[in-house]
Amino acid sequence: MKILQIIDTLDIGGAERILVNITNLLFKRGVDVSVLTTVINGPLAEDLNPNIKIISVRRKRKYSILSMYHLFCYVKNYDILHVHLWHNLKYVLFIKKMFQLKNAIIFHDHFGGKYNDYFFKFFRNDFYYIGVNDELCNKAELAGIERKKISLLKNFVDIDIKGFRSRNKINKVILISNFHIIKNIEFAVRLINEYLKIDNIQLDIYGYIHNQAYYNKIVKNIKSAGLSDNINIITDCKNITEVLLNYDFGLHVSKYETGPLVLLEYIMTRIPFLTYNTGDVAKEVSSVIPEFVNDDFDIKNWVKRLQFGLSNKALLRERMDGLNDFELLKDECYNKCQKVYTIIKNSL
Repeated sequence: MKILQIIDTLDIGGAERILVNITNLLFKRGVDVSVLTTVINGPLAEDLNPNIKIISVRRKRKYSILSMYHLFCYVKNYDILHVHLWHNLKYVLFIKKMFQLKNAIIFHDHFGGKYNDYFFKFFRNDFYYIGVNDELCNKAELAGIERKKISLLKNFVDIDIKGFRSRNKINKVILISNFHIIKNIEFAVRLINEYLKIDNIQLDIYGYIHNQAYYNKIVKNIKSAGLSDNINIITDCKNITEVLLNYDFGLHVSKYETGPLVLLEYIMTRIPFLTYNTGDVAKEVSSVIPEFVNDDFDIKNWVKRLQFGLSNKALLRERMDGLNDFELLKDECYNKCQKVYTIIKNSL
């Protein structure tokens, strides 16, 4: 059984990281799996096992017939096309109709929100569906996909931490977030500004610039608040696990997530954190350590909880042992993928 993972580019982002994690995991356990990018490979391609075959169509225009034909030629020898992100699914389905592709197709939905799309409704019988949480799977069923063609596959991280945790003279906080409006990074800037009235603190923001105007806004907010000495922005870090142990505490302030992956990174490295209650991981964390999760954006509440977290880091790290179930997600992912692939293969 030959599996092909498909995405437009392996840029720095959550869906892209999950593709890399899944592909490496499957390959390590003996699955015949390759990767295809429709545009360019991108920086995260370097994190794939070097023995994994990676193909790039390198299309210049989205509806180039020649690029579509090249993709058709590449993929026709694979049994299952595991496609990540909605716009890539639309592209593959368009090619399926144009060139009569016979491959089974899986849509791996990382974000949701496309169930009312006409294209989704028209082609919903042409693919199997994987959602990263129950909410997405339920919405897919309501949108008309047969329940037997829907699978839940939770996100996981594969982290090999080496080195020792830093002892910092001042509290060092990390925020991992690409620059999108929905990420709400301006709230983190405001939080640090308020916390400085209590104690000294440093925030490092790691993220890729997806929205230049929003990035410029955050930079302006930092400067206008006089926080240039307390808040740094790093936009060129590809491997965040290499720096995680330098930090005392993590933040996550996005208004909407389905995972989010960053919380799994904090959990696996035992970094206490404070997050807004969005996504399945936050909900599960809240049941074990409610001090980690806020249900609103009341700045006074965030300052209070941040102060508590920074004052009780050792205690909170011990309590994070109660989150050990997240460490089992890698094995669960492999077993689920194998089950889904086998069911699809047997139905062909």
